[in-house]
Amino acid sequence: MVFVGSHEHTLDEKGRFVLPAKFRNYFSEVAYVSPAANCLALHTPLGFEEMIDRLKLQVQSREVDRKVLRQIGASAEEVRVDAQGRVTLSQRLRDNASLRTEVVVCGVIDHVEIWSTDRWEPESNSSLVEAFWSDGGV
Repeated sequence: MVFVGSHEHTLDEKGRFVLPAKFRNYFSEVAYVSPAANCLALHTPLGFEEMIDRLKLQVQSREVDRKVLRQIGASAEEVRVDAQGRVTLSQRLRDNASLRTEVVVCGVIDHVEIWSTDRWEPESNSSLVEAFWSDGGV
């Protein structure tokens, strides 16, 4: 599964947003949301398990402190995708990412991120992609 594209959405009064249809196909009823750098990360169950497995290996090899595993476990939440394709974000998670009403839901190859539009604009205008390709790309 590869998540690409960005979509502008609105959070309703209950903190719900509609997961774009092209992303929805990869999610069963359950998904995992965790805080990320200035946004929220939304993972499929398999994607979340794979990330945690990689992290556990890094903890075992002492590349990463065990506290990171604890923090991710404590801050992540299991969420449900309802029949209308909506995902409800807790107030704690919304506050963590400064989400108010207008959000951008974007694919980040192996997961989906939810950004406040205010934080997304500078991120999306970055010249990193241009620099990457001008240096030869992959």
